[in-house]
Amino acid sequence: MAKRKVVRTKVKKKKWFTLIAPDIFKNATIGQTHVSEDEQVLGKTATVNLMSITNDMKKQNINVKFVVDSIKDGKGVTRLIGYTLVPASVKRMVRRRSTRIDLSLVCTTADNVKLRIKPMILTRFAVKGAGKTIIRKNAQDYIVKNIKKAKYDDLVQMILVNKFQRAMKDELKKYAAIKICEIRSFKVEESDQAKESQETVEKA
Repeated sequence: MAKRKVVRTKVKKKKWFTLIAPDIFKNATIGQTHVSEDEQVLGKTATVNLMSITNDMKKQNINVKFVVDSIKDGKGVTRLIGYTLVPASVKRMVRRRSTRIDLSLVCTTADNVKLRIKPMILTRFAVKGAGKTIIRKNAQDYIVKNIKKAKYDDLVQMILVNKFQRAMKDELKKYAAIKICEIRSFKVEESDQAKESQETVEKA
């Protein structure tokens, strides 16, 4: 009886890739991923708490999302594609006898990055009807105009240090007593194909 020939399939050995944040975060390590080919790290995503990469306790209520878009010195270099306030922190901001106004806008930056941004405005006192309409319209006009003038990286920096939010509050104070202007979230609008190729990676 003839012996069966055993075909052995060579399994490629996987290796760990360290993922690093963009320059504005001083290339801090944000996670690792396990892949068999270097190219497989491209498109992978990682979501981390902002405090963990800035060592700033005031940023613990913010999560940021990164995607790997290049490889340098054996590491996956990422860019920021999302920003979200932790829901519990949003809940703590809202108080009785105030009005909350939420917006959701799709805007394009000066360097043609399309993003969806969701601001939140809280007034010091209850506002109804026409008052809310005025605040909403002027907030929308301000956001669209100023995002159109800013490059994406500059916009991210302004949001991270609260400069964009403070400027928006100063503008809206012309129309009502504003207590808080915040960015609940923003994300880069990716194509469907790009979304399908992204995978979650292990956190550091």
